[in-house]
Amino acid sequence: MIAIATLRGRLRTCVLSCVVLPLVLGGCEGDPRARALCEAISRSDVRDVEQVLAGGAIDPLKDAGGCVPAREGFLKADSDDGARIVQALLDNGLDANAVVLLAGRNRGPNASSVRGLVELAAGHERPALIQALLKRGLDAKGRNAGLAVLRAAEAGHIGVVRALVEAGAGINEPLGESTALGRAIRYRRHAVIAYLDERGARESEQEGVTLFRAARKGDVPAIDHALAKGALVDSLDVENETALVRAAAFGQTQALEALLAAGADINRMPVEGMSALHVAVAEGHLPVARALLAKGARVDLQFDAYSVTPLMLAQRRRDLAMIASLIEAGADATRLDAGGDSPFRQAVQARDFALTQALLRGKSDVNRRPEFGWPLLHLATTGCESPDFDLPLLQVLIAAGARLDEKNEEGLTAGQRAAKQAAEETRPFYKACYESRARLLGN
Repeated sequence: MIAIATLRGRLRTCVLSCVVLPLVLGGCEGDPRARALCEAISRSDVRDVEQVLAGGAIDPLKDAGGCVPAREGFLKADSDDGARIVQALLDNGLDANAVVLLAGRNRGPNASSVRGLVELAAGHERPALIQALLKRGLDAKGRNAGLAVLRAAEAGHIGVVRALVEAGAGINEPLGESTALGRAIRYRRHAVIAYLDERGARESEQEGVTLFRAARKGDVPAIDHALAKGALVDSLDVENETALVRAAAFGQTQALEALLAAGADINRMPVEGMSALHVAVAEGHLPVARALLAKGARVDLQFDAYSVTPLMLAQRRRDLAMIASLIEAGADATRLDAGGDSPFRQAVQARDFALTQALLRGKSDVNRRPEFGWPLLHLATTGCESPDFDLPLLQVLIAAGARLDEKNEEGLTAGQRAAKQAAEETRPFYKACYESRARLLGN
């Protein structure tokens, strides 16, 4: 009975691998040369790719055990070797208008499981790759080329957008209700936005985008007109933003004030978790951020425990002027994010003296730390590369109330740890560093 059951199992495996899978993969065992091509592409080995292709006809669009050579080649085309591999595939007869399946790969909400090769090419800032496809017969007026404009616009690849559009690709090819201009606006690709605006591109396939366009351009009369015609001031566009967020993202203070006067919710946070203040900070628009704070924007607003505050965004940009305005409005520099970090702790860990000083100007608990995080003074002494041994930073932290008696997992205070490091160190610079720190920290 066991032997029969085993035989039945093997038969089922055989049926699966040699009847069902061939419909997907194109053969029971797959083409050994296609697999060799895939392996060479995975290594970005241009010479091996060329040798395999020189061995005779091969279909780079055929699935070889889960790998489609053309797909893998185009996905690697961001490197010089990857671009040479793509050129080798095109030189060996790859159809420039081909499409491939993106099976098993992460895709966004507007993505399709099938992509044209030109769409994959548009994911890289390589206009020469687009020119190579055009030379090999790419239909520049086809839908795939139009979608490639959208992909390149979203990524901010202005050279690719220009190459496609100037070859005749459509600028308004929709993907759902999104367009190339809409995606460029959503991701703040300003060079692409300016170019597509000049070409008369549409922001969206959605009706009633007048309010959002007016907010982006700072056109207050157009905002008033759109609202008078019935546009809802807090409605969301297809990119999940309000007109107020749009005005903030593009630094349009007058438009922002007009929308607030019309009743826009200053603290509304769409699904992406970004209020108008978040976006103004992320884009570095200080006058807009100050206007929002003056109008009552919540300075420490978070969408949920896993999202960021405006101050966290300002710290990432190291925008000292923005940080000063947020701190003055009451931002908490020691509020922890989902990862257990705060703007203040990140600045200390980086031993960034100016940034730490800026963040300390607010009233915050400097000793707040995540459950498994290092005590503050331990965090401030994780390295010893600075010529001043980070002593000014330590002095500022001690003056701000950093606890000298907090111990690490070894049961040592920061001063005791520095003394131990000094005793074990033989290199003069590092020994001097640790000794100086031990004296300052009380050992």
